[in-house]
Amino acid sequence: MKILGIGDNVVDRHFDDGMMYIGGNSLNFAVYGGQMGYASAYAGVVAKDSYGDWVLDILKGQGVDVSHCVRKEGETGLCTIRLTDGDRSISEDNHGGVVHEQPLEITEELLAYASGFDVIHTGYLAYMDHEIPKLQSLDVPVVYDFCDTWDDDSFRRNCPSVDFAFFSGKKLSEAEIIGYLEKTIEYGSSLGICTIGKRGAVVFDGRDIYRKKPYNLDLEVIDTTGAGDAFITGFTTTYTAGRQLFEQITGDKEPFHTPADREDYDRALMERALSVANLMAIRTCMVIGAFGQGKPMV
Repeated sequence: MKILGIGDNVVDRHFDDGMMYIGGNSLNFAVYGGQMGYASAYAGVVAKDSYGDWVLDILKGQGVDVSHCVRKEGETGLCTIRLTDGDRSISEDNHGGVVHEQPLEITEELLAYASGFDVIHTGYLAYMDHEIPKLQSLDVPVVYDFCDTWDDDSFRRNCPSVDFAFFSGKKLSEAEIIGYLEKTIEYGSSLGICTIGKRGAVVFDGRDIYRKKPYNLDLEVIDTTGAGDAFITGFTTTYTAGRQLFEQITGDKEPFHTPADREDYDRALMERALSVANLMAIRTCMVIGAFGQGKPMV
């Protein structure tokens, strides 16, 4: 499997210990996918500054293909991270920097490149919603992370172009979660997934509701930075691989399985995908920064 993150990259500055680490939703997706053993790539606008140089060096060291990154004049996005008992609070210091000011354009060249992947990730913090519909021309599942900054209009605008619609809903009631999950399907996504912190995650596929609580809630975590991105990576890659395997086995042969068999397969696959997602999330919580590789702040 080959996975591609298209979108944001930032530098997270930890003022508690004076260290800094790289991150970003789509960048983390590419790194975590590589850690799972998949061929991974990241495409995004990278600032022509020392932070941008560091971002590319770290990605190359992680084995991530950065051949389709675009360097532009401007600042790398900077965030302030503060930890309280391992749980991180985050604030943007320069509003995403060059990624926000000059969002990536999905060119014909980038589309041709992206067509060779099995899963593509992007999201709200890529600031390129106007470009997302171009990905519909590809026969590749698209993951969109709405983060915790979303509303009905953003669902209506983006869900027609994405297969996996992830959003954070820690403060939502059960009824509100279900209502918004139904909206993601109504507006065109194949799966709606709401992550709700220590309450776990809820998934809706248009037919059934699935729930999964996090693993090892009693564990004393080190840093929750990147846990959501790790969950998304684990879930989407496992789910996509399972769907691909089903098609490889069945192919264009006369159906030898019943609709009930397919439902059973899909339910088992959902449980596996959520389990892998939980493993990735809790593993990431045991590392400072999204995936380590930090250095003293400058």
